[in-house]
Amino acid sequence: MDTTKQGPTISGSHPAYRAEFYDDGEWRSVPVVKDRNGLPSPLCHGHINGAIGLFGREQALAFAWSYAACVAADGGLAKVRVVEYAIQYDIEAKEITHHVLSLHFDAPAASGEE
Repeated sequence: MDTTKQGPTISGSHPAYRAEFYDDGEWRSVPVVKDRNGLPSPLCHGHINGAIGLFGREQALAFAWSYAACVAADGGLAKVRVVEYAIQYDIEAKEITHHVLSLHFDAPAASGEE
C-alpha cells in the first residue's frame, strides 16, 4: 500500500541563456569561473538555471563580451553568441515519512512561587 502523500508542487517555464564561442568548427560554452563564494551564479531563477549551467540574458551577454575582450586583449578575434533556451520545469514533493513530536512545556510559576 502506497502511503506517500502529495506535497507542494510548482511548474512553469522561463527563458535562460548560454554564452558560446566558435572554435574549430563548433560552438562551445564560454567557460565561467566561480570564486570561493560561488559567484557568478545565475541571478534569475538561480537554482534551476544554475543546475544546468544557464544564466539570465544580461549575464550571458556579459560572459560573451568578456570572453571576446580577453581574446582580443591577447591579439585574437573571437566569434561569440548567446543562445536562448526555453526552460520547462515541474517540481513536486511527496511526503515519505513524518515525525510526531510530543512537546511538553511547564507552565510558568505564579509570581512568588518557585
